[in-house]
Amino acid sequence: MRTSERFDRILDVTAVVAMLGATVTILWVAIVVTQALRQVAPPSQVASGAAPGPVSVVSGLEVSTRLPIDGRSVPRLTLVEFSDFQCPYCGAYARQTLVRIKHDFVDAGTLTYEFRNFPLEGAHPLAGGAANALECARSQRSFWEMHDRLFTFQQQLTPSDLVKHADSIGINRESFRACLERGQDALIKSDQDDGIRLGVSGTPTFFLGVRRDQGRVELLRRIQGAQPYEVFRSAIVELTDQLKKQL
Repeated sequence: MRTSERFDRILDVTAVVAMLGATVTILWVAIVVTQALRQVAPPSQVASGAAPGPVSVVSGLEVSTRLPIDGRSVPRLTLVEFSDFQCPYCGAYARQTLVRIKHDFVDAGTLTYEFRNFPLEGAHPLAGGAANALECARSQRSFWEMHDRLFTFQQQLTPSDLVKHADSIGINRESFRACLERGQDALIKSDQDDGIRLGVSGTPTFFLGVRRDQGRVELLRRIQGAQPYEVFRSAIVELTDQLKKQL
């Protein structure tokens, strides 16, 4: 074979290889682009397939308030918490976020706050006793003192620990012990029944609503879990603005 013919064949083979390489490159780019497009769903699909946010709108739900109905002017907006004293998330919320909510909204007179016992005794065997202690402290007008104490010392919730907590906040020991022995099962069960009716399945769960006549709270928002303070603040401010517009 002459040198010129060999050279021509080499050029032909080189051209074919180049064409094949270009074709493979184009196919590879097409595959990558197609996969990328498949991962980017249209806005409607993203919205419908996204996980629900921490705050959701609810309607047709209400709960009876456990706060005194004495005719005094009280804030219409109410935050109801369902909680468990052995739940670590509940403790973190109580020690960090609740402090700010009370300071910014409860103490400022724009929000009432209701705590409901929802002990998950299957997972937290001491939570029921702690709820009982809270109700006994409530009867001696030391509800929030006991609430804060129990969440501060979540690892100390045995019956003997509960008596020590009562001593530490200065309530009558004998009355407290007698109350523990009697038990406050009816009050705790009432809270649990309300939670079950409202669809509470874990703690902490919150409902933000409006206090109506006859001791009813119309629930408008559900806040799931120990969310950051800003989540609560945003929901409270939003509903407060809506209520102002209704006046």
